[in-house]
Amino acid sequence: MDNDRTAMQAPDAVLTNRRWVPTATVEWVQEANGIMLEHGAVSGNRVYPARHQARWRAQRLIRLMIELGLHERWELAEHTDNRHGGWIWTVEYQGGR
Repeated sequence: MDNDRTAMQAPDAVLTNRRWVPTATVEWVQEANGIMLEHGAVSGNRVYPARHQARWRAQRLIRLMIELGLHERWELAEHTDNRHGGWIWTVEYQGGR
């Protein structure tokens, strides 16, 4: 039996204080954060049929930004807008620059 402890490692993910976040998700959050810091806000490009679906997506991005230590909750605001026969989400940066 091989007792090599270095062979064990986490999957392709980043550990936050609560769970493992897949690397692809971390990259998506970092890209969204860069856009938000440069332009003051970041918006989704998918139109959702119900407002709560768009709102949930904005809240998910905010939650991930907080878990990854990019921002505090008070720095971010979520918005939903009725466009194109559905709803889109926006996360706005309200913190200091």
